[in-house]
Amino acid sequence: MTADDERLARLRREAHVLATLNHPNIGHIYAFGDFDGTRALVLELKEGQTLEERLARGPVPVREALFIARQMAEALEAAHEQGSFTAIRNRPTSRSGPTVS
Repeated sequence: MTADDERLARLRREAHVLATLNHPNIGHIYAFGDFDGTRALVLELKEGQTLEERLARGPVPVREALFIARQMAEALEAAHEQGSFTAIRNRPTSRSGPTVS
């Protein structure tokens, strides 16, 4: 097994685990596989801006920061309760981070 094969196998396992999560602050995974020769992960579209985009706009007021932190904590708590925390603890949802609204 090559390093790429190992990474793909790990990603498949993680996608399967994450697809079992059910929480309003966690985007749903609809599919993972090969589509016409292209590997793809099909995710629920969450409206809003990324955390990275929000931070680029400037300082985040305390009330807004607490609101964002609470949503993220609730999502992590749900993942932990559903036995999926290990799969996601070091895996950001995207390069630019979570979506905030």
